Amino acid sequence: TQFLNKEILGAPFCESIRENMKNIIQQTALGPSERGSLRSHAIALLTQIEVNPVERMIIIDEAILHGLMFSMQDLQHFIQTGLSKSSALSRNQETEINGPVNVLSQILRTAISIARKRGGNYRKSISRIIKSNLSKASLAVEAKNVLDSCMRSKSCHEKDNSRFHEAGKLLSELILIEIACSDSTEYAQFDSLESLLMCSDQNFVKGCCDCVMVALRSNDNGVGPEHGGLHSPSNYVTYQCDSCKTLPIKGRRYTLGGTVDIDLCKECFEIGISYARSHELNDPLVIHGKTLLVDDEEMACEKIWQMSPKSIAPSIAEIEGTNVDTTLINNGDVLNTHDLYDVDISSRTNDGCVEVLSTESFRSHIFVHLVEVASRSINTVEYCDSPPLSCHVLQLLLDIALKSDTEELKITRGKQMAASFSENILGLMKLCQSVEPNISKQERVKL
Repeated sequence: TQFLNKEILGAPFCESIRENMKNIIQQTALGPSERGSLRSHAIALLTQIEVNPVERMIIIDEAILHGLMFSMQDLQHFIQTGLSKSSALSRNQETEINGPVNVLSQILRTAISIARKRGGNYRKSISRIIKSNLSKASLAVEAKNVLDSCMRSKSCHEKDNSRFHEAGKLLSELILIEIACSDSTEYAQFDSLESLLMCSDQNFVKGCCDCVMVALRSNDNGVGPEHGGLHSPSNYVTYQCDSCKTLPIKGRRYTLGGTVDIDLCKECFEIGISYARSHELNDPLVIHGKTLLVDDEEMACEKIWQMSPKSIAPSIAEIEGTNVDTTLINNGDVLNTHDLYDVDISSRTNDGCVEVLSTESFRSHIFVHLVEVASRSINTVEYCDSPPLSCHVLQLLLDIALKSDTEELKITRGKQMAASFSENILGLMKLCQSVEPNISKQERVKL
């Protein structure tokens, strides 16, 4: 690597190394990325060829997304040729199912990480993959096909489908991101999300609904850190989680802003959201079994819905890690991949793709579609073959309406729900009876 200089070796040789490094990153898309891993060496070497951090990130993201797509296609082939032949769920077959589902979840996590941090890179890379005929559709569409194949497999006809819940939640988030990215049929659209929400497994549906609500309330639009950008190391500030006391919070913190001094890590925020969903807005917020206090006063559940994520500026060490010193490589000490890969340059590569998620217009778009789904499902006379509407979908509708940014919008959405349900009141009554078949005659008359 000490001879990696265009003046010595020339552009063709450097371009050849660039392509080889891209291939390695592609083939290790699901592999380890810590110090000393093959991918970390490839990224460190690529840094010597492409010194522009934005261009380098585009190369890395596209290579990883190519690798994820190939892994997805391998999964689909394995499921169709392997799992479909199984007739009963033995211990070995359960391992065979858990393996693909775990790989699917890993693919989705990696794709979401890129899409959320650098939405522009994600959209452009997926479009190139489709245009080059490497795939007919996006990662979310292909992932939906894989999950459907797993759940339809003869080996999966079990009461316990908890192995699919995590994959379902991750897929819901990626589908939302792709809806925000493009209205092309090559990307996932609302029908893909609807299919997940109409699953007969209520725990699966609940997980998907919870994920959708968190994603819609997120304001993680990929803008640069609030305390200065890539070239402002002097502004580095640490934050401690006011719930679990983690110090420092890494990546992003959740806060109310203004003069309210409250910060939560991602894990505590998600636990708080889950708690608030099942309690009244004025109830004290409890996380990890303890009531959250703000300025020595109990924080109400309604406040957590008003919290938004804020990016945290990278430390000086992380910032300086973007410029790889060749002496470090020569001495065999390759820098941590995360120093090269997780530097926040997303403000220059997002192109407004993911920030759409947190807008009221996008929430209204999803809300209208959900009302239509609820209306169709409630009308059990006309749609008798459809699975019954989940209470979790109704709860999602209520959450979107009640957590609207303005009172006017809250009322408007409430009226939309009321009008839709009123038009299908007979179907709603029959749905209640079908869900509770043992209801007494007196209660049925009252209904």
